[in-house]
Amino acid sequence: MRAPLRPSGPETWAVPELSAHLVLRGAGALIAPLRAVLRDWSVVPVQGTPPGPGIAIRHREGAYERCSPWTEAPRRFRDPVDAVCDLVVDLVHAYVAARPERLCLHAAAVETASGILLIPSTYRSGKSTLATALAARGARLFSDDVAPLGPAGEVEALGMLPRLRLPLPAGLGAAAQALTAAHPGPTSARYRYLALDAAGLAPRGTRRPVAAIVTLERAEGAAPALMEGDADHALQHLLLRNFARGPLPSRIFLRLRRLAAAVPCYRLRYGEAAEGAALLAERFAPLAPREVLDRAG
Repeated sequence: MRAPLRPSGPETWAVPELSAHLVLRGAGALIAPLRAVLRDWSVVPVQGTPPGPGIAIRHREGAYERCSPWTEAPRRFRDPVDAVCDLVVDLVHAYVAARPERLCLHAAAVETASGILLIPSTYRSGKSTLATALAARGARLFSDDVAPLGPAGEVEALGMLPRLRLPLPAGLGAAAQALTAAHPGPTSARYRYLALDAAGLAPRGTRRPVAAIVTLERAEGAAPALMEGDADHALQHLLLRNFARGPLPSRIFLRLRRLAAAVPCYRLRYGEAAEGAALLAERFAPLAPREVLDRAG
């Protein structure tokens, strides 16, 4: 791995809550979109060398080049929003590394009246579009991609804006299309962030218990169906999606097994996000927790 550049002077920025700092060489254009995406976090200029891992980004030859403890080779992006999208991955790794008691899943998480629907799934599986379609139906987002789990299995909101790939799929549904249009965040040719307020996106640090685990079986043209699952199937998905390595493997297994055994598990088969969201909304109505419904009304 390449060592990040050493920070110095006003080029150094800290994200204290994420236990990381940035060294920007001619890359100050990243600060505005980064602050927008990290809605509930501080991005502040600092002097000297802050604690925590350093992430170095420099702008050269028309691109933003990043080195960090988590990159095997430099990562390059021409668009500042694309560069921020990729940078957030490193910041999440820094967050997890500084909190060894946390597990962290590649998962969407939406809040219902009874708790969190936890949707573990792999990269580019459609969980962000499904989460957005659920948000359009009144659910409050905790995560569209990364869901930290506390010691008791509760989900913690990171307060980072959700992100969708462009172009938006037609199957997202009219309500979700309208939601994305009404809450534009930083956008590139590849991605669009949604600048949701606290009623649509849980503030950082909000914690809720898991009400159910939903695994995805997405296939074009599939007849939508929400089926009862089993704890072993859900556990397999949780184990595959966990990327925190702080606890011993045996403790990771035991914690996730307890979670899978403690809540109902479902398998969602669907083709389009709007169809899948409709099934989940019917099963878990009302989607929105009471305090969100009160504010919306």
